[in-house]
Amino acid sequence: MSLARLSAGSGYKYLLRHTACGDACREPGTPLTAYYAASGYPAGQWMGTGLSGVGAANGIAVGTVVTEEAMAALFGSGNDPVSGKPLGSPYPTYKSADERIAEALAGLPDTLADVEREAQRTEIEKVERARPTRAAVAGFDLTFTVPKSASVLWALGDETTQRAVVDAHRDAVTAVLGLVEQRFLHTRVGAQGCAQVATRGMLAAAFDHWDTRTGDPNLHTHVVIANKVQGPDGNPYVIDRATK
Repeated sequence: MSLARLSAGSGYKYLLRHTACGDACREPGTPLTAYYAASGYPAGQWMGTGLSGVGAANGIAVGTVVTEEAMAALFGSGNDPVSGKPLGSPYPTYKSADERIAEALAGLPDTLADVEREAQRTEIEKVERARPTRAAVAGFDLTFTVPKSASVLWALGDETTQRAVVDAHRDAVTAVLGLVEQRFLHTRVGAQGCAQVATRGMLAAAFDHWDTRTGDPNLHTHVVIANKVQGPDGNPYVIDRATK
């Protein structure tokens, strides 16, 4: 299993165009339903015990198909995938390098000579473009990949063999996610997030893929866990306050 952070900006767009589409690039304007019908890939499905708390506690059933609109609400805006209402505080926003440069240049004294102003501009651009760009974390992409031999067995096997390999893979994914919810899914509450507490479960979207971008057999599942959970009191929080 590998893990990667999903940013609320570019990361969410990558999720929508690639992760939800068999690791291939879906052209803008192509609905997910049309892509799935044309490619034969299975649609994404919702997972996690935290699904019971969304939609004014009416919940989403595990296995429900993940729609583009629901992904946009949860991973794009941090909102309830059913009602569209905010889940706790919105994701923080950060200034881009260009915005920081423009702000710094606007603060330079008017009395600076042209040579001095140009030197200051050069230094400001150098410093600001060297700084990493911060982005709010919208979720975490856990990618579960079977050994290559199992992928080849699945690709070359008959229907019974293929089903056995897929079922074993999905059972393993489900078992690991259960462990994640029980032992590793926490949030922070209190002043400055001083207390780490358990949650009521995760909101996750799972996407099954079966090959690489070059068409090589590669059975794997992306499980994108939202950085929004309910604490013990039922209030929504982010899983952590980390940024990248």
